[in-house]
Amino acid sequence: MLMTRIFHVFVAGGLFLAAVTAPGCSEGIPHTETDTAGSLSLKDTLNTTLCFTAPGGVRILDLLIYSDTLTKDLISHIRKEKPSKHLKAAIPGRGDGILVAIANSPAPLRVEALQRFDSAERLEMLYRDEDPGFPLMSAVLSIPRHPPLDTVTVRLTPLLCRVELACINNRSGSPLTDAEIRLRNVNARAQVLRSDGFHIAESESLPEALAHPEMMLYEYAGTIGEEPCLPGVSLYCYPFEREGPSDTELVFCATADGTRREWVFPLPPMQRNGSAEMLLSL
Repeated sequence: MLMTRIFHVFVAGGLFLAAVTAPGCSEGIPHTETDTAGSLSLKDTLNTTLCFTAPGGVRILDLLIYSDTLTKDLISHIRKEKPSKHLKAAIPGRGDGILVAIANSPAPLRVEALQRFDSAERLEMLYRDEDPGFPLMSAVLSIPRHPPLDTVTVRLTPLLCRVELACINNRSGSPLTDAEIRLRNVNARAQVLRSDGFHIAESESLPEALAHPEMMLYEYAGTIGEEPCLPGVSLYCYPFEREGPSDTELVFCATADGTRREWVFPLPPMQRNGSAEMLLSL
């Protein structure tokens, strides 16, 4: 579920696990298949229909299946391109399984680095690789063999959080032109399976470093006068806990009476797939 919070803002005057790689690096690992259509059939398996729900598009889907044992070893890896919402997959093994689903990884997963479930828990993704239309998403769930389940719902959740600039009230006394709205000190990386406790160990502030700079920067071409401005613009960041002056913030820059001015608005703490609606008074 998308979490939405509204904030009125007023101002005066980890460990990085290298687990993505180029194709062709899957030697010496448990069963791995790449499949673009149809069903998979493996020896000693339980055929289960996986029904996927996701708030964004899915280009690539990686399924990692681990044994639900003390060591939680990797049993199988399946990578599908353009998967359907209803996917029949073979869940191997004689006991219960743990299914990890990762959508839209920018590069093939380096599966030899993900031999146990705890290594998947440490897998990090980079904010600069994100695409809001096809965001990095994940899900983790247990699949019991007794009783067997014919259908399992897999709810993919994005890492990205939405920052909606809903309204700008210009109380500076001067028209504002050439406005830029950007995010600064965005969490640069996050563990893709984590649900909370995100901390900023490294930040990103340069839109040009991103695959999609529009996640961080919006340029407003009009003039902001006395009437409220309703841009309806969404920027995107990674989740974070508020910890100090290096936290993620929204920066509003504009020209007033020939002078370039800047207003800075700290963002509230954000959980994955969270949303904050910003109502700015300048």
